[in-house]
Amino acid sequence: MELGDRIRKVRRDVHMTQAELAVAVGVSTRSIQAYEMNRSVPRSYDMYLKLARALRVTPEYLSDMKEKDVEAGDFVQAATAKYGPRGKAQAKAILEQASALFAGGELTEEDEIVFMHEMQEIYFQAKVAAKKYTPKRYVKPKNE
Repeated sequence: MELGDRIRKVRRDVHMTQAELAVAVGVSTRSIQAYEMNRSVPRSYDMYLKLARALRVTPEYLSDMKEKDVEAGDFVQAATAKYGPRGKAQAKAILEQASALFAGGELTEEDEIVFMHEMQEIYFQAKVAAKKYTPKRYVKPKNE
């Protein structure tokens, strides 16, 4: 059963309309419809939490996706938005290399999340620090 099917089933079980669920979690009715038709998924772990609270289920019930997986997706999206395709590739490489560190390791899931969060912070700080060394011909004016 996919995420949208679970959302639809639970929403109906608690006798809630799509519009009521949309208001409860702070999104449009179209977003709920897209979730239920498996055309879209929530983009953040926070949205999973809001949906779970509104439907009175655990986030784990709604999705088998773990918090660290959602945060990894957020990191890639943020890097893509800020730095384009190159940022996306760099973010994915960081995640792949960091995941290799955990293979067969003894870190708890909580420690893995903390580690990944720190790696993401380091990435963004390094990008800001490196910006001052960018040749002027590549720097876009701020009003673009």
